[in-house]
Amino acid sequence: MLQYKDRFFDFHSRYYTDSYVASAGNSGDDVGSPGTAWNCITVGSFDDFDTTSWTGDAMSGFSAWRNPNTGCEKPNLAAVGGVVDTLGMAPDFLRNNYSGTSFAAPFVTAALAVTMTRDASARYSPEAAMAAIMATAWHNIEGATRLSSRDGAGGLNQRAASNSGGANKIRYVYLSRSSFNNSGYY
Repeated sequence: MLQYKDRFFDFHSRYYTDSYVASAGNSGDDVGSPGTAWNCITVGSFDDFDTTSWTGDAMSGFSAWRNPNTGCEKPNLAAVGGVVDTLGMAPDFLRNNYSGTSFAAPFVTAALAVTMTRDASARYSPEAAMAAIMATAWHNIEGATRLSSRDGAGGLNQRAASNSGGANKIRYVYLSRSSFNNSGYY
């Protein structure tokens, strides 16, 4: 069931054309709010085990993946969120081995920002921005199908996402029933 936060983000996305990225949650079960909002790009976590190869990457056991009962598939995609190094405020500054979907979501936010700077149409259409990020997440981490329950569309491919923008490659149109022919094609 949609929570107040979910409705808030859906409203703002639709009426103010804002894009939002949310963490799926670390329960290992149900995706939490506001990640259940239809218009939030919800991010799960995988571990790349500090290798540059996609072989051996695995979904993090803590990454929430069960779809909410809103009819919307979540998470939308996954990003590295297992064993992440980050800067801290302590004297040694580098903090090691953090894990969580909150560490995966910033990677998607960065890829989205780069895509938006390369193609302005992604800034004004949250649906097009979400589609670009999901369409370029072709790193299938788990499951035999393209869209799986744990990693959504797949693992984030930042290079492909940033290359999807530029030279007005992202196009959005308003569709209505009359946009389609009798066979259902656009």
